[in-house]
Amino acid sequence: MAKAKKDTTKKNKMADVRPMTDDQITKRIEDIAKEQMNLRFQKSSGQLPNIKAALPLRKENARLKTEQSARRNKQKTA
Repeated sequence: MAKAKKDTTKKNKMADVRPMTDDQITKRIEDIAKEQMNLRFQKSSGQLPNIKAALPLRKENARLKTEQSARRNKQKTA
């Protein structure tokens, strides 16, 4: 029986988010929202061949918002 491969991609992606400035995080969240809107339009018009194309955007958006929230909470406690 093969061992399950440990997934380290989440840590690597969060490591990409942490050095970003607050302004960069906000800008990227806005960009993702625009991309998601375009994907929704493509899906509704039948032009989107892969429905799961939005999944990486959703995950990245969640990572960015998590980091943004953590920074806000850190500022409140300081």
